[in-house]
Amino acid sequence: MVHLSADLIQLAITFSGEYNCNNCMMMTVSNRWKVILSSLTMVFAFIALGPSEIQNSQSIKFDSISSQISTIESFRSPIQTGTSTVIAVGTYNDIVVYKQFVGSLRYSGFRGSIILGIQKQEINLEIQHYLLSQNVTIKYLIETPCRHHVVPFESSENNNPCVEPYADLKLNWSGYALARDWLQECKSCTGPVLLTPLLDVFFQNNPFVNNDLISSSSENKPFLHLFEEHPLLTTKDWTVDNSLKSCKDFRWDVPLLKSMVLADQTSMTFYLQNMVYESYEWMEQKKCQLSNFGDESAIQNYLFYNSVVAATVHPHRTSVVNSVGFEAMEVKKENGSTRQWETSSFLLKRRLIDSQGYFLNFDGTRSSIVHQFTQFGKPFIKWMDRQPFMAGSKGLLDYNIKDSSLYFLAIEKNSRGGTKKKILRNKLGFK
Repeated sequence: MVHLSADLIQLAITFSGEYNCNNCMMMTVSNRWKVILSSLTMVFAFIALGPSEIQNSQSIKFDSISSQISTIESFRSPIQTGTSTVIAVGTYNDIVVYKQFVGSLRYSGFRGSIILGIQKQEINLEIQHYLLSQNVTIKYLIETPCRHHVVPFESSENNNPCVEPYADLKLNWSGYALARDWLQECKSCTGPVLLTPLLDVFFQNNPFVNNDLISSSSENKPFLHLFEEHPLLTTKDWTVDNSLKSCKDFRWDVPLLKSMVLADQTSMTFYLQNMVYESYEWMEQKKCQLSNFGDESAIQNYLFYNSVVAATVHPHRTSVVNSVGFEAMEVKKENGSTRQWETSSFLLKRRLIDSQGYFLNFDGTRSSIVHQFTQFGKPFIKWMDRQPFMAGSKGLLDYNIKDSSLYFLAIEKNSRGGTKKKILRNKLGFK
C-alpha cells in the first residue's frame, strides 16, 4: 500500500512548476492544488503500476477528460537506438516536407526515436516507405466528427476536423494529448524529449549532442526549456493576444514563447499533462472557444506566465532553437529576395548565415534547430534542394509561402513552362 509521504508531496510540488518571476500572475490556491493533485496522480500511477504496466494501460486522465484511449494504427521499423526522442504532429502530402525534417535530423547523426503523427489518407506509399527507412514511428491519426461544442479553425475545409480519441478537443489542441499518450507508450523514450512543429523545421546539428541545456542538468534533476521568438514578437502578437485577453484577461506585454519544448521525459510528460488539462478547462468556457489560429500557443504562454509550468527560457538566437521568420520579413523589406543564398553579402553582413549558407546564433555558432526557414523563399529552397538528405526529391523551383503556419502553397514549374499548384495542408500540428 502506498502512503502519502512528505517526499511525494514535495515531488508533486516540484513537478507543479514553482517559478519565481516578478512579472508573473499568481495562481489561485484552488488551481494550484489542482496541479499538485494531478502530479500526485501521475506519481501514484508510476508507483502502483510500474513502468511496464503503464505502457499497457490507459493514459492518465484528469476528471474533466472523458475520452477513452483507442488504438491508433501505427507502424514502427524494427531498429531504434538511443533514448532521446523527437515528437512532431502534422500532415502534408509531399515527401519534401518529411525529407527536410526527418532527413536533416538523421543526417545530423541523431539515432534516437522519431515519432510522427500523420493522417494516413494524406500520405502515399513513397512517403510511408521513406519514413520507415529512416526508423520513424508513424502514428496514424483517425479523423472523426467533432462534438457539438468544439469550435474548428475558420480555415477548416473538411467536415471532420477532430481526431480520435479526442473528439471533444479542438484539432490543434489534441496534438498535445496524443503526444502525451505516445510518450507514455514508448518504452525506449527514457531520455530527453524534443516537442516540435513538423512543417518549416530542419536540423543543422544533432539537438541532443554537445547541448549545454542537457549536459548542464544533473542526471536526477528535471529540466524543461522554452524558447523566445524574436524580441519584437510578444504576447501582444495577433496569434495569441485575442485568446489571452478573451479567455484569461491576460494583458501583459511579455516575450512570446514558441511551441517548441526540450525536456527530460518526466518533465515533458508533466508539461503535456498541463497542456491537456488547461485545454479542457478552455473547452468548458464559451469565452475561450475561439476559432483563432495559435491559441495552443496562447495556452502555453499562459501556463508559463501563470507559474503553472516551470521552465528555463532562452532568448532568441542564443540556444538550440532559431526561429528565423521575423528576420525573413526584415530581409524582404530591406533587400528583397537574394539570388544566391550562401553568397549573399546582405545575409552574411547581418550574420544570419555563414559562408556555407547555414543559419547562425548571435555568437556565430550554427543553430541546431531552424524554424520558419521557408519564409526566405526561393533562394533558400534552392539551397535546401542541394543538401544530401534531399536526394531523390523533385526540387521546388519556385516556392511561395502564404502563412506557412497554416499551410503553404508550392508552385512547381513543369517542363512546358506552366505551373502546377500544390496545397500542402497543415491540418494538425504544433505551431
